[in-house]
Amino acid sequence: MIKKILMLLFLLAGMTIFAQNPFVTRVYNDYKGVFISKDIKLRAYAEGGIISGNVFFKNKKYALRADVKNNVLKGIFTNGTKKWPFTMKKHGSDYVFRAGSSKYLLKKLPQVQLPGAWRGKDIKIVIENINGKAYKGSIHFDGGNYVFFAIFGKTGLYGNFSSSGQFHTFKILQGFKKGTIEFISGDYEKILEGPDKAARPMKNGEYWAVAGLDMRFIYISSGTFKMGSDDGDSDERPVHKVTISNGYWIGKYEVTQKEYQIITNKNPSRFKGIDKPVEQVSWNEAVKFCQALTKRESKAKRLPQGYEYRLPTEAEWEFAARGGIKSRNYKYSGSNKISQVAWYDNDSDQKTHKVGKKSPNELGIHDMSGNVWEWCFDQYGQYESKARIDPIGAGSVHVNRGGSWYFSSNYCRVTNRDKILLDNTYGNLGFRVVLAPIIR
Repeated sequence: MIKKILMLLFLLAGMTIFAQNPFVTRVYNDYKGVFISKDIKLRAYAEGGIISGNVFFKNKKYALRADVKNNVLKGIFTNGTKKWPFTMKKHGSDYVFRAGSSKYLLKKLPQVQLPGAWRGKDIKIVIENINGKAYKGSIHFDGGNYVFFAIFGKTGLYGNFSSSGQFHTFKILQGFKKGTIEFISGDYEKILEGPDKAARPMKNGEYWAVAGLDMRFIYISSGTFKMGSDDGDSDERPVHKVTISNGYWIGKYEVTQKEYQIITNKNPSRFKGIDKPVEQVSWNEAVKFCQALTKRESKAKRLPQGYEYRLPTEAEWEFAARGGIKSRNYKYSGSNKISQVAWYDNDSDQKTHKVGKKSPNELGIHDMSGNVWEWCFDQYGQYESKARIDPIGAGSVHVNRGGSWYFSSNYCRVTNRDKILLDNTYGNLGFRVVLAPIIR
C-alpha cells in the first residue's frame, strides 16, 4: 500500500509543475515536442520555466537544458562530464539546430493522440482517456493481459500495472517516427504504431480488448464447418454445411458480473462474485447490454466499420466452440474429457465459478462448455440438410448453448441445443458477447 501511495504522489508531482505554468506552456510551445532529422533527434519539454529533454546523436544520448530568448532556444547538452552549447531557431515550418560548426535542419512531428489501439512486435496497448490528463486501458504482452491507470505528465504518459501481485511502473513517450509511441517499463522497451481508432482485422487467435473494461475477445477467422451431430439429440440433425463468411471476435470469457455492472449499474446474479459469470439475465437484458456497449465504443470511435457488439448467432457460437478453423472435433469445447474444460453437475458444487479457471479450447476461449448456459442471438428452428451461409434461426423461442453447472455432461457438448422464452431468467443462464457484422 505504501508503495502504491508513493507511486501516485510521484505521478501527481510529475504533472504539477507542468499544470501550474500555463504561461510557460504558451510561450515555450514551439520548442516542446519531438524533432527529427536524418542525423539527430531531439525530445524537449517545458519544466519550471525552462526547456529540458534529450538529444540523440550517433547512437548516444545527451541531456538538454535551455531557455528561449528572442524566440531562439539557447542552452547546452551534456553527457555528464562535458558540455556543448547549442541554439535552435524556428525557420518556417522547420527548425535549425546549431552546435559549434555543425548545422541540422529538423522537422517537428505532430503530437500523437493517445486514445486508441497501438501495436508493436509482441505487444498491444489500448488507451482510453478518462478525463483531462487521466488515462486507463490495457496492456497485452509477454503472455499476459494487464489493466493500467496513468497520468499525462511533462514528457508523456506515466502509470503502473500489476502482474502476479507486483506493481510495475511504465511510461509512454512520443516516438521519433510519425504515428509511433515508445513503451518503457524497466529494461523493456518497444516501439508501437497507431492509434487505430477503429480496429483493423487481426490474425486468428489475437486479442481484442474493450478499453477500460479489460473485456477480452478472440478473433475467429471465417470458415466452413459441419454443424450438428448424428450422435446427439434429434434436433442436432441433419448435419449440414455452414459457412461463416466474415471474421468476428468472440468473448474469451462469459460476461462477468463486474463487466455487466459497469455497463448497466446492475447485478442480478444469484451467485455473487465480480469474476463469476453474470446470470439471471433475460435475452432482452443481454441484448440491452450489447447495445449499450456498442454505443459506448462507437462514441469513442473504436468499432470496426460495419461491426457491432451483440449476441452470437447459433452458428457463430458453435463454430467458435468447436475451435473454428483450428478445430480438433472434440466432443466438448476444447477436450473430450469434460472435467478439463467445464463446470458441470459432477464437479461444480452446484454453483457458478470464476471464468477462465478451466482449460480453453483450440482458440483460447474458456467455458463454452459448462458454467452457465449462453444466450444466442437467433431463435430456435429445425435444421435443414442444405448448405447455409451465415444462417439465422427463426421460431418462437430463443436458443441457448453450452450447458451449465447444474446439468450433466450430455448438455455440455458443443452440438447440444436448448431453447427458452426470451424473458426467462435462471441462476445457470448467462451470455457471451461477439464483435461481429451488424445484423439488419
